[in-house]
Amino acid sequence: MSEETSPLIERAEGSQTEQTRPGYVPKDQIEFEFGGPAGALGMMIGFPLLMYYMWISAQFYDGKPAWPSGGQSCNTN
Repeated sequence: MSEETSPLIERAEGSQTEQTRPGYVPKDQIEFEFGGPAGALGMMIGFPLLMYYMWISAQFYDGKPAWPSGGQSCNTN
C-alpha cells in the first residue's frame, strides 16, 4: 500500500528528519493567519464593538461618527 500524503506537508524524497503522522504539520512549520490566537481574539472582540459603534452612529447621530461636538470633552472629571 502507498503511504498517504497531505498537501500540507512537503517532504523531500528520502529525507525524513522529523517523525510526523500523515496529515499533520510539524510545529515549526505551522503558519498562523490573522496574527495567530491573539489576532483572532482581537477580531472576535473588536469587530462586534466596531459594529455596535457604527449602529449607534447611524441611529442616533444621523450617520456621522459619534464624536464629542464643539464644547464637549471626553473627560469625565
